[in-house]
Amino acid sequence: MNAILQPLLHCPPFYNLLIQIKKRVAYDHKNSTPLVNSLILFMSEFLISEKEQSGYGSPFVPEYVYDALRGLKKFDSMRGRQEDCQEFLGYLLDGLHEEFLAAMKEKPLGSLANGTLEQEDGEDAVKDDEWMEVTGPKNKSSHTRTAHFAETPISSIFSGNLRSILRIPSQKDSVTLEPFQSLQLDLTPDNVYTIEDALSNSTMPEVLDGYTGEKGG
Repeated sequence: MNAILQPLLHCPPFYNLLIQIKKRVAYDHKNSTPLVNSLILFMSEFLISEKEQSGYGSPFVPEYVYDALRGLKKFDSMRGRQEDCQEFLGYLLDGLHEEFLAAMKEKPLGSLANGTLEQEDGEDAVKDDEWMEVTGPKNKSSHTRTAHFAETPISSIFSGNLRSILRIPSQKDSVTLEPFQSLQLDLTPDNVYTIEDALSNSTMPEVLDGYTGEKGG
């Protein structure tokens, strides 16, 4: 757990989100968002005192974070075993996302992804949309399909969309926008030395052998 909490502390948008909630949202006496509340307490442990600028403080164990996690059903499967960091991060972000959705349905909290406030709608559902997209200098049209997930400050910070284009001769391009939370990157190619290299490699054009379009192309 510490291997995940410490990097989150150094993620400015996430840190700003929790600190702004602490400053601008009334205290939740019902504790309806225990995971959010526990992480606000965790982040508050690292506020630098004006009197002590040494940068070091007393060691502590974030028991309140453990207590919040114990109350979530999705963490039951992880008890009694060494959890994978990526798996734990996924569960943690899902738990935060769900708490924000529930809170926004009851009373909109607004989007605090980067320390700013904006109204957001909270619906825990996935919606598929399809429309015609006009792109390029020749105003070529393409079929675009996208899946929309309910947006919260957590999804705004840690999620994104992958845009893939299927091109078939003599047919309109088919564009798909697919949301992701965890992006898998291949680090094995010899030309991959950085994350930017891995991202470029993952978006290289591919030829689909044997694929037949609607018109037989």
